[in-house]
Amino acid sequence: NSILALNKRQNWHFYLLVPDLECWPDKPKNVTLVPYPYVNDALNSRFHFDTNALCDYFNNYAHDIDLIWTMLPEQAGSLRAFANKRREEIPIFSYINWWDYRSADKGYEPSYLWRLVVGFENSDLVGVQSEWMLECLKNDPKLAKNADLGKARVIPPKTNKTDIKGQYGDFIAFPHRISQESGFHEFMDLVRDRLKFRVWVSNLNNASVENEPMVDFGMIQSHDDYYTYLSKSRFGVSYHTGYSMWSMSVLDMMAVGKVVLVPDKNAFPEMFGNGYPFYFSNKDQFLDKFEYLQTCPTEGLEMWG
Repeated sequence: NSILALNKRQNWHFYLLVPDLECWPDKPKNVTLVPYPYVNDALNSRFHFDTNALCDYFNNYAHDIDLIWTMLPEQAGSLRAFANKRREEIPIFSYINWWDYRSADKGYEPSYLWRLVVGFENSDLVGVQSEWMLECLKNDPKLAKNADLGKARVIPPKTNKTDIKGQYGDFIAFPHRISQESGFHEFMDLVRDRLKFRVWVSNLNNASVENEPMVDFGMIQSHDDYYTYLSKSRFGVSYHTGYSMWSMSVLDMMAVGKVVLVPDKNAFPEMFGNGYPFYFSNKDQFLDKFEYLQTCPTEGLEMWG
């Protein structure tokens, strides 16, 4: 999406490192797909870097590299070394998609945190998703002391523009993973005996919903099918009451005109602004508004969708 948007303004060429050369069959002509052996693991992908794979492809100076853009700032140091090996000073732009700042019990800290510090050191600019995320970075004492946070810039993600006209169907959209971060289990504990509509979740994330007869799930193959299906929901829910730097799934629901019940915290006030009536601050508020959205006339949904 970023490349397609940039193509409307610039005429750059992109070398995109991918695990599968067939992953973008309708790619623009100014994109070259480069095979790269990614590690399919959330933690190891932040530490693993295959310099040989990069050097094998970019093995001469025929490739004129003007900018390195990475979605993993933890790898900026390795990318800087790659540029140095080419005897080139190439600016590096890093973007933080997800910051596991509360995952000390999963092995992310302290080593992961120091990789992020090194990422700031080796990046010329670092994009973050929201003002809330920037404040989280500044409030971490280790990062605030050791990382050059003056390099950070807030660049909120955007969803695809869609012309799909929303309908008001007979299911509730929960287009998140079934995980601790998404709050799915706490959400279901609250609404299980109150559901008037089925709940659709988009990603099991290796979880099981065998004991949830009112829950449907499905990995939808294309963006168009995903938006079309999402547009048929009655309303959406995001139960990220823990931490959330941004939510693309919430943007997707907004893009097809859906009311989304969201916590009044984290980055959600940046997404919805002041006066949005479907924030919740506690479980009682959540249940009251959830019940209203299940029973109100569709005119009440259209007003805010």
